Amino acid sequence: MSEKVYIQEQWVFEVSLRGWLLQPSGYYEVATVPDTTGWKFLSTQEAIKLIPELENQGLIKPRLDERLRTEDLKITHRLFDLLDKTIGK
Repeated sequence: MSEKVYIQEQWVFEVSLRGWLLQPSGYYEVATVPDTTGWKFLSTQEAIKLIPELENQGLIKPRLDERLRTEDLKITHRLFDLLDKTIGK
């Protein structure tokens, strides 16, 4: 009998199906391909369509809002100016 490990529920990208499978929590045999019968499937196209809806519901937030992005750009441009003055001499 082979060793089994416990795996928490997780989304797994399945290249051959071009989509995501929701692997249920449970014990799985090591170094074997599990039976995916009954696992939930989400295609890549469905995932792409889902992202804007999740953003609209506030479940996904942008990593940088416009204010932070503007501040980052100012700092980046200032660093470029300093580098240009230092290296350009």
